[in-house]
Amino acid sequence: MQLVKAIQLQKVQSVLRPLYNIKLVGVIFGCIWLAFVGFLIRYSLSWEKIFFVISAGIHWIVSAVAVGVYIYHMSLLREVNNSDNVVETQRKLARLEASSLQIGRILLVQLPVFVSFQMTPLCLPHRNA
Repeated sequence: MQLVKAIQLQKVQSVLRPLYNIKLVGVIFGCIWLAFVGFLIRYSLSWEKIFFVISAGIHWIVSAVAVGVYIYHMSLLREVNNSDNVVETQRKLARLEASSLQIGRILLVQLPVFVSFQMTPLCLPHRNA
């Protein structure tokens, strides 16, 4: 019986390991991306680039949330094993799937931000009073 449980646990881990590795790569590249965008924001702080700074700031916040959720996914993947009962394992996998769908929606929210990168204060209409 122990041998069957060990084989099942090995099968589960072999199925989930590629997903864990993808999340790990996402966290690594996400941290590098956050550092790069933070660098751009830091050295673009001026009135002429205010729309770029705001857009990049929103993008940075959403990306930071995504990296945080990826770390959460990695912890969920580490918790999944066959020592739990089937219902608890299914609950963990359902949480992981729901969270993955939610972060996909959140990442889509930042798409309109890319449109405003090139705007300047000169694009705004001037009112002569």
